[in-house]
Amino acid sequence: MNSNSKFVHPAVLDLLVDDLIQISRIKLWLALRKGVSIHNLKGLIRQIVHNEFINLVHQHKPSLSLPLDDDGELRQGKLITARSADLDNPESIVELEMTVVELLHTAAVGVATMSPCQKQSMICSLKETVEDVPQLMAIFEEHEVEIDTVVLPEEKSEVVPLKTSLSPARRRMRSMRSESVCA
Repeated sequence: MNSNSKFVHPAVLDLLVDDLIQISRIKLWLALRKGVSIHNLKGLIRQIVHNEFINLVHQHKPSLSLPLDDDGELRQGKLITARSADLDNPESIVELEMTVVELLHTAAVGVATMSPCQKQSMICSLKETVEDVPQLMAIFEEHEVEIDTVVLPEEKSEVVPLKTSLSPARRRMRSMRSESVCA
């Protein structure tokens, strides 16, 4: 099965590919009909397909809109998922909570193996982004990672190394997560 099929239904993907091919054929035919001298036909076809693909991508509208508050303003705060009709379903709520707990356990395992600087930067980042900090602390305690005393330093000279180590720490977490999915 095509790797894109998890994002787009295969029938829709086939229609988009057919559209791309048909539009590209028409563009090529129009270029040939104008009598333009073409030195590299393969390159022209590649450029036409590329341009039409970009046009199709630009025409696609995302299925999830940005979260807005009651006044129509962009919602501020710690938002993990966009609101949908499914989120009112108790089964979806439990499934989402279980997923969050699973991800926090994975994060705790990953953070436990990091260098002290990366560990501190990841913990500070998680404390800022996770909505239920007591749950975060309890899960990290289960993995013997102490986080309640970890704070972001106030001096800029101490904050800079933490912020620069956050990106490698996140990359490491992503690689650990992809390894656990592949295993």
